[in-house]
Amino acid sequence: MHCRAVELNRSIHRQQATPDTQGSEPHPGQMRHDKEILIRMPVLARRQDAKRLGLSEYALSGRGDTAQPFPGVYIHPSETEPLRVPSWVDDHWLDIHTRVRALQLQRPDAVVSHATAAFLLGWPIPYVVRGPIDVTTPRSRMRRAGVRGHGPRDVATAVHRGVMMARQSEVLRGISASSTPRQLITVLDTICGRWHGPPAAHPDDIRKMIEDSPRFRGSEALRTALASARAGVDSPRETDLRLLIVAAGLPEPVVAHPVRFDDETLHPDLSYPELRIAIEYEGEHHRTDPRQWDIDIVRERVFREAGWEYIRVTQSTRPETIIRLIRSALERRRGTVSRAA
Repeated sequence: MHCRAVELNRSIHRQQATPDTQGSEPHPGQMRHDKEILIRMPVLARRQDAKRLGLSEYALSGRGDTAQPFPGVYIHPSETEPLRVPSWVDDHWLDIHTRVRALQLQRPDAVVSHATAAFLLGWPIPYVVRGPIDVTTPRSRMRRAGVRGHGPRDVATAVHRGVMMARQSEVLRGISASSTPRQLITVLDTICGRWHGPPAAHPDDIRKMIEDSPRFRGSEALRTALASARAGVDSPRETDLRLLIVAAGLPEPVVAHPVRFDDETLHPDLSYPELRIAIEYEGEHHRTDPRQWDIDIVRERVFREAGWEYIRVTQSTRPETIIRLIRSALERRRGTVSRAA
């Protein structure tokens, strides 16, 4: 079921503070972090709340323009409330969030879990946005239109952006049996990396969680994926790049290795530190954000002046080109090291 929240949320007013660094000289060590923004979300109401919120019987009858994310819960046509969210959220995220709030207004015992919770956490897994909401309930499996019920069982919970969700360790266990090995590696890199904010865990924390948990469906798949996950990854594209390099038979590069220059320390996305080869993946924002573009230019100059090979990769760079560039750099550098020795 697809509610009108998407159409409503497209016109939501967003407020975002101007970065303090605007106007200053670009610094090669600066990283682009996702900021939080304040948005206005529509107020939701049950029929018993209608009078208090000024909703008429006409508005509740279905003849007006009052949308229902779930039967019996209405989106107020004018009243909104503030919600602080990451800047990366889109209309689909807001739509799912609205549907989840509507469901929990009726069923406070419905804990968002599995793929829906992973989606709201910003994890990069395939998710059918217009599909059912995944929930786990403590007493009986929920069976209703627009819901995929799990359980019944008690799960550890936490409030996330105003909705009750399973804790992240529970969500990870929940998706491990239905995800491919590549998807699990990408999710683990995201949890332990900085794509959508600071790292939520370290691979050692997840390893301990698996060891301390009773055996669950997908535990072996998760354990296997964890062996290929790395801390410090900045985006799923960087995960793809690292796995591409390894699959081609090249040595695995180091993730976010600290490189000390005269008065600063930089962390290339991937590198072979002993050979002085840096590999950077540049997403769309590197091209569209003028300040980020300036930072990238300064960053490359710093590395090259210090004698490093500097390989820049974008989404349009063909895989065979990436491998050829890296293999050639490895051969050149290994020859230089051998001659120096």
